[in-house]
Amino acid sequence: MSNAPLADLVAGVSGRIAEFEPDVEITHSSYGDYGHPDHAAVSNAVQIAVRNHSELEQSAVRLYLLEWPRWVVQLNARLMRVGGRDIRRMGEDGRFNLTTALGVETGQSVVIDVAGYLAVRRSASRWYSAEIARGPLPMRLLERAPVWMQKFFLGKARLKRVDGFGAYETPSNDWL
Repeated sequence: MSNAPLADLVAGVSGRIAEFEPDVEITHSSYGDYGHPDHAAVSNAVQIAVRNHSELEQSAVRLYLLEWPRWVVQLNARLMRVGGRDIRRMGEDGRFNLTTALGVETGQSVVIDVAGYLAVRRSASRWYSAEIARGPLPMRLLERAPVWMQKFFLGKARLKRVDGFGAYETPSNDWL
């Protein structure tokens, strides 16, 4: 996906937004959560599609990006470096730079308890086990960790409200 033309990704997301007419969209962080170039590409496409939809339809879709705690992103980057990965040149073509995540400003987030869904997530992750096997060491370890450990890292989803061209807003809980 990170190699797909951005216009194609935006068109696909725009079609779904037009079809379902959501009030809220939730997507990956702009830095690909744990540094995954495909996740970053999807985030970029969703942000553009939501902005375009809001401008054309005169109806604002509230957009939230998944946000990992800064210490988790820093730990992940450090472990990836120790494992021999160049975090400045990630992805199949080396265009993705994870160091951008280290500069992301932290702030207020909506926090949602998702621990009750980790078993479903674990079951679904079997569908992309080959991707996990090629992924960064921290993610491979976390995917194989006991559920109690996953609850520590994955049991809470932090979402940051985005407005316009990616400027962060103070999030609200009015849609929960």
